[in-house]
Amino acid sequence: MWFGELVPAMDEAARIVSQADIFLCIGTSLQVYPANSLIFATPRRARRIVVNPEVPDLVPTEICECIAKTACEGVPELVASLLLESTTL
Repeated sequence: MWFGELVPAMDEAARIVSQADIFLCIGTSLQVYPANSLIFATPRRARRIVVNPEVPDLVPTEICECIAKTACEGVPELVASLLLESTTL
């Protein structure tokens, strides 16, 4: 997203996010409005995971898990971890 650019189907995106079990935010500073507000549309029970080499200042760390790695490094590790968790449930 570019600064100030509208999210296509923002209302639909917010509705989908409001039902999420896991919300992944990959490679972003979370400074681009309105897309940055989607993380707050998640349900309280949802896991919110941010993958970015530097944890952005705007990441609410009290409600988010942060993986300080590039997408190329962090995403495969995250997927492996999530798959492992799903097999142990």
